[in-house]
Amino acid sequence: NVIFRETRTLSEYGLAWADLSLDSLITPGRYRIVATSGKDESTQTVEISHYKLPAFSVKITTDKPYYRPGETLSGKVHLQYNFGKPVKGAKIKLELIDRAVSRAYNAGDISVTAGANGIAGFEISLPKTLYGRKISTQATHLLLIAKGVDPAGQENTGYRKIPVSIDDIRIAVVVQNGAPDRHVPARLFVVTSYPDGRAAQTIVDIGSVGGSFRTDETGVAIIKADQLASQLKISARDAHGRTGKISIQTPVASNSALVLRTDKPIYSGGDTMGVPVIAGKNEQVFL
Repeated sequence: NVIFRETRTLSEYGLAWADLSLDSLITPGRYRIVATSGKDESTQTVEISHYKLPAFSVKITTDKPYYRPGETLSGKVHLQYNFGKPVKGAKIKLELIDRAVSRAYNAGDISVTAGANGIAGFEISLPKTLYGRKISTQATHLLLIAKGVDPAGQENTGYRKIPVSIDDIRIAVVVQNGAPDRHVPARLFVVTSYPDGRAAQTIVDIGSVGGSFRTDETGVAIIKADQLASQLKISARDAHGRTGKISIQTPVASNSALVLRTDKPIYSGGDTMGVPVIAGKNEQVFL
């Protein structure tokens, strides 16, 4: 049965949309949305079902904000009914998944039971190999799934992302204008953070530049250099001895010797922008 059909004209941006108010008595199930234009057709399947408020909540906490490969992940699963009482004696199944490759680690199928306070502790040995890690950061996020079943057979599931990283500090580097230019002093924007996303105040060392640089409370340092090597080896360390390192290939500059800079990173409506233009040689510049 067709429950909705409309013809719309695309906007100047090539977009069209429509609103459908669903009847409260609509039959739950899978529905197919079809958009056609001439001989072209695109489909999308959606599922319509009645929302059922879970009888209890499932919350996962861990003892550390992030982990290294091979460490023991330990934490607690908290289960609480919506009226405030703990879910006593709930059975909980834990599963650890690398979403990057959709692989469930054999550390899964761990089952625990909640105590009288509705809390169950757990320990899982993390794999020593990060299958889904990004080569640039040597880090990944694993997904921890906790499925709880109370004594009455009611179910609910909780999720938590688990950052796993080889290094304690992540380093990201951006060269101003995308690539250095031999006619203009280069600027490097270095950002340091912890695997869980928090900014890291660190001391940064760049082998080919020389000297040490400090990142601010947002984890950012702006470093000026007359020349940059074709490869940059950068290391960072914080006040607690946590470290990170990265090696990147410096982008190749184009023939352009112009650098545009703004005097502020963010502007509001009505503000005046200051845009210095730096040229490596004497020539006319058009803005």
